[in-house]
Amino acid sequence: MPQPAVVRLSRGTVPPEKADEVRTKLEEGRSSLEPALRQLRGLVHYYVAMDEQAGTLVNVSVWSGLAEAKQMDTLPPMLAQRAVFEKIGVRSTRYATIRRSGRSRPDARNERLSTYCLLR
Repeated sequence: MPQPAVVRLSRGTVPPEKADEVRTKLEEGRSSLEPALRQLRGLVHYYVAMDEQAGTLVNVSVWSGLAEAKQMDTLPPMLAQRAVFEKIGVRSTRYATIRRSGRSRPDARNERLSTYCLLR
């Protein structure tokens, strides 16, 4: 029986005058974060989006289980990026891990990182 999917959400506020710098740092950090994410077991999808007008930065990841989602809590490249964004002035305002009841279907191509998206 497949394990229920878990969605991990984190949200931060971005000072409007820092939006360009945050976008630049997201792209710079991608080179170390993306390979690390690809190595994590159970990662199905990972998304990053920024709404400059609302001053919001969101990370959404989908996992095969709760233990797998908790890998993000100690992932060195993620912790390093968090420090970079805190220094710029991004403040984390919400974090949640949500279990989805029902069936979960892993990506048919077995790609653990199917999307890394920066919305502009």
